[in-house]
Amino acid sequence: MLNQLAVIIGTLIDIYSVIIIVWCLLSFFPNIDSRHPAFVALRAITAPVLDPIRRMLPSIGTIDVGPILAIFLLRIIKSLVFALLT
Repeated sequence: MLNQLAVIIGTLIDIYSVIIIVWCLLSFFPNIDSRHPAFVALRAITAPVLDPIRRMLPSIGTIDVGPILAIFLLRIIKSLVFALLT
């Protein structure tokens, strides 16, 4: 039972990481309408994690390291979940 829970949580973390990566890739295309429903949905999904990280990190020019740190932290959380539940 706990093993299955660890797998589900790990899968959700992987999906969330992919969503963050998609958000980052879309930011490279300035012609994308930021009011498009898909873009707004991605922003709403990623903002709760990325915004606090961005506020804590110092600005490094135009490079946003928030997503990198978020994915790194998600991987640590995933490892901890697997260590505790399996």
